[in-house]
Amino acid sequence: MSMILVVDDTRHFVADKPGDIVVHVEHSWDAVAALRSSFFDHVWLDYDLHGDDKGSNVARFVRDNVDGINYNFTAFHIHSFNPAGRTAMKQILKDGGIVANMESLENFVNIKRQTSFGETE
Repeated sequence: MSMILVVDDTRHFVADKPGDIVVHVEHSWDAVAALRSSFFDHVWLDYDLHGDDKGSNVARFVRDNVDGINYNFTAFHIHSFNPAGRTAMKQILKDGGIVANMESLENFVNIKRQTSFGETE
């Protein structure tokens, strides 16, 4: 069983192992709160979140707290479509001594949202 934190505002992660627990958040501040309160085996980061919110805020939190929170057994995955954002988050984590893998979106499905016109996006 793995604890998985997914930071993404437009896609949901589909765990491929029975028993995996997935915590899904759409904002960087919710990701930071989750990281402060629980240990995660895997952290999946998207760059472009709601509005001006960015996954790099989470990467900075991890980098800046690497001494206080043990991330030695956490695998970091970056799955953003934004090439500059992917590179920035990978470098921020690297500056904290953390290796992050660039990943595909094969374990993700798009979130269907209801618009104000009653249509599904």
